[in-house]
Amino acid sequence: MKGSVVTYVMDEQGMDNVSLVSSAHLQWSAFSRAITYPQGVLLKMQSRAYMSLPDKSLIEGSSADVRQLLAEHIKDCVAANI
Repeated sequence: MKGSVVTYVMDEQGMDNVSLVSSAHLQWSAFSRAITYPQGVLLKMQSRAYMSLPDKSLIEGSSADVRQLLAEHIKDCVAANI
């Protein structure tokens, strides 16, 4: 939806996606790969969909916190070779 805001909240159980019109909880097993870049993270889901999480959009925690959580819970977590 154009102009809508989606909030992502990560914890040990997975990731919650919340917007004005919907919400969902994704367990870490829903993600097959995490690729970290200097400016954010690209998550690949089992369904072959992708989710981009730019560091500049963080409102709580740090990019290091995000990368640590992903490394702990997503088996294929790699740094991009750019």
